Amino acid sequence: MNPTSVNATWRHTFVKQVAMPWDLGAVGDVLKGPTSMLDHRMLVTQLGSREVLPKTAFVDARPDAAEVLHTFSASRCKAPAPDDEVRGAQMNVWKRLVMLVGPSCSLYEQLEAAPLDAEAVLANVFAAKATNTLSRRGCAMSLFFRWCRGHVVGSNVFAEHVVYAYVEFLRRTQAPATRAKSFMEALGFCRGSIGLALDDGVFNSARISGACLRAFEGKRLTVKAPPLPWRVMKLLEEETTKGSDLRRILAGLVCFLVYTRSRCRDATKLQSEPKVDMANDVDGYIEVQAAAVKTTRGYKKRRLGLPVAGPARGLSDSPWALPWLEARKKLYLTCDERGVLMPAKGPGHSYVDGVAMTAPQFTEILQHLLVDVGVEPSVAKRFSSHSCKATVLSWAAKYGLTLQERRLLGGHAKPGDKTPLELSLIHI
Repeated sequence: MNPTSVNATWRHTFVKQVAMPWDLGAVGDVLKGPTSMLDHRMLVTQLGSREVLPKTAFVDARPDAAEVLHTFSASRCKAPAPDDEVRGAQMNVWKRLVMLVGPSCSLYEQLEAAPLDAEAVLANVFAAKATNTLSRRGCAMSLFFRWCRGHVVGSNVFAEHVVYAYVEFLRRTQAPATRAKSFMEALGFCRGSIGLALDDGVFNSARISGACLRAFEGKRLTVKAPPLPWRVMKLLEEETTKGSDLRRILAGLVCFLVYTRSRCRDATKLQSEPKVDMANDVDGYIEVQAAAVKTTRGYKKRRLGLPVAGPARGLSDSPWALPWLEARKKLYLTCDERGVLMPAKGPGHSYVDGVAMTAPQFTEILQHLLVDVGVEPSVAKRFSSHSCKATVLSWAAKYGLTLQERRLLGGHAKPGDKTPLELSLIHI
């Protein structure tokens, strides 16, 4: 199509750089039927070569285009904040919590002694803690202090009888079953991280532990994300070779997570483009090194780099990795272009360069893909991003691999054991 005619017939709704798959109708391409976006948008491959549209694209701005954009639920339209902003927000939460605790913790005295250096002190204290851990522990402590405002008289809010009154209150009011247990874990976290002075009686109290245990009596059975069926995986692999460029990117991302046994968040924030090492036209491996993942926050592991590797051909007759990487290059979705393996979706047509896609966003894409390959919608909604990591590990368990071998495949290292992270790609 002539670029001039495109500019003449379309209203110029600007999208920063090349539009992302969800901007160009990837999910509509996946979901055939009334929700299809393909009737409303033009694929980037139809817009011309890189020379014609080097870094920009136009999307249809007709009145019905706005309705199409709601393929993702409204709750997930807000773009996630960059990791450093999220972590900075958690530092502010913990600073307020330390001020509430007061002289009962050693960190309070350290912050009082160096008020101008408070930001650096907090960053150093929590350097080995994951941001999600800080968020969970901070939330549990914030709820406790909120309860104390209306129920506790006196300054010793961490006495055994106060802690017991709180966990019993949670049980009697039918709070979420894990809330009392999470609070006790948060207390242990505070004792170890900010030097909170706690009596041993708090953790040795039979009535406190009993109240936490009884809270689980009404809890529903825990349901883990199931692994992806092998028939579905075979169909997804075939999509990377015969589907459109957009479908190849999305299906290939699922295959990458499955065969490298990666967590969604760890994979989508990779900053290096994966490479393939092929023995022939069919067999080979895809590999990349992750600079930082969930298990590499400790001192010894921080700069080791975790090798991420998997087979370039799975259950189908053709390799999935090569078509996936080719489609990424064709639509300018490489790490060099975007800063991460898969950028996060923003509101409307937008996306966020340098910010990785979140697990909830990927889960929604995965469920749409499963419906497209024939999975019933009621069944597809049971699967989540963690299903990808669990798939190969479940196959390995059924095949009879040892626990140590499965631990290595899953990138799980025991506390104090850095050997699995030091192993080369050849070992994996």
